[in-house]
Formats: sequence, structure tokens, C-alpha cells
Amino acid sequence: MTPKATIAVSRATDLDRILGFDIASPALVESRSLQQRVDRKYLMAADALEPLLARLRPDYRLLSAGEQGWARYDNIYLDTPDRTLYHAHRCGRRPRYKIRIRHHVDRQLSFLEVKLKTKSGRTVKHRLAMPYGQHHLGAPERQFITTHASIDSLRLMPCVTISFLRLTLVGQDLNERLTFDRDVTFAGGSREVCLSRVVIVEVKQAQYSNQFGAVSALRTLHTREVAFSKYCVGTMLVALVAGNVFKPTLKAVERLSA
Repeated sequence: MTPKATIAVSRATDLDRILGFDIASPALVESRSLQQRVDRKYLMAADALEPLLARLRPDYRLLSAGEQGWARYDNIYLDTPDRTLYHAHRCGRRPRYKIRIRHHVDRQLSFLEVKLKTKSGRTVKHRLAMPYGQHHLGAPERQFITTHASIDSLRLMPCVTISFLRLTLVGQDLNERLTFDRDVTFAGGSREVCLSRVVIVEVKQAQYSNQFGAVSALRTLHTREVAFSKYCVGTMLVALVAGNVFKPTLKAVERLSA
């Protein structure tokens, strides 16, 4: 881990103590799973995160990751050799898919996840439990992909790995789930890029709304919604593929990283 990353993790842990979120009960966490939802994304400078969390504290509860709020996630994104899934996103096609193996490092859990973006713009996520640390697709995993995605699972291969620290909040009364990803690191082949000064905020809503909850707080702080895909941005950064449509997002990342 780089010195910058070490500092970022230390400050992230401090936030748990400073802001004092109440811990979400297992029943509340389960009721806020939102496997079918509207996803909305925002980019923030890491040093702008504390004021936002302070605004959210009265109405949100913390999903605990052991003794701290920040949990480590390691992800392997799968695509075909010609990057069919990436180019579907680049071209704005719907429906489209993302397929990944996700390792919840702190809880030692692993899942295969298939995310569908429907024609109406909603996100539907299907997931299958896997033995912790498994990196390959076996017969059950390939069958799961065949069931939930219109793609030949035999053509899929690891293309980009993405790791990050994630803070998760759930609404106490509002059916909403928030994630904050920092120290996002993309790796592929011999390239590795770390966004040490940027936080990716995702608001997962049951229905699209600007009037309440986290979206309202973000708008009050003049944080604009962006079109952002970690997989697509990571692919551009480490695989150097075509993707003019994502250049405004990359410029926003560069401004926040300066």
C-alpha cells in the first residue's frame, strides 16, 4: 500500500469515531438490499466527504464492517476478449450487463454478480454465493451467467481488477442505500492506477427522487450527478481502449485528483 493510501485509510477510520453513526440492525440492512433499484452516482474530493456525512448522520445508519465502517472489496470484472460488455456500455445499449466476482475481504465472503441495466434504466442485480477467494468460473457459475445474461459464459475472461474501501449507509426511514468508495485502484496487465483523492458516491433508490435523503444533501452541497462506471473507467485507464464518451468523466476525476 502506498503512503497516500495509508493516510487515506487512517482518516477514513477516524470518520467512524468523529461522526458517530448508529449501527444498522440486521433487519434494517436486509430491508434495504434494493436488488432492483435506480442507481445514481457522484464524484467528490475526499476532503469534502466529512460535511456530507455530518448531514446524513441523523437519518442514516451504518453497515458495520467488523470494528470499523470501511470495508475492503476486491472485484474481478469479466468480459469477452473483444470486450463485448464494455463496448455495449460505451455505445449506450440497453439492456446491457456487467459480470464480476466480488470478494468481501473483511467478511470473507465471495459472490458472482450479474448486473442488468434495463431498457428503462433500472438496475437489477443477481448474485450467487461462491467459496471465499475463488477467482475462476466453474460449471455452477457459468450456468448462473447463462440464466441471467445474454452472453456466452465460455467466452468470459478476467479483464480488470478493482479494489476499494467502501462505507455503506442505509436509510432509517427512507428506503435508500448509500455507498462511498475511496482509494479505488484499477489493475490490468502491467498497469495500475489509484484514485487516492476521489470518493465515488452511489445512491441506490427504490424510485427516482430529488426531494429527499442523500440526493437532496448532495444537491445542497452543489455536488453534481455524473455518469460513472468503475468498470468502464478502469478499462480505459488500464487497457487503453477507445472510449470518447467517458472522457468528460475522466476529466472530472483529474480535476478532483489535482
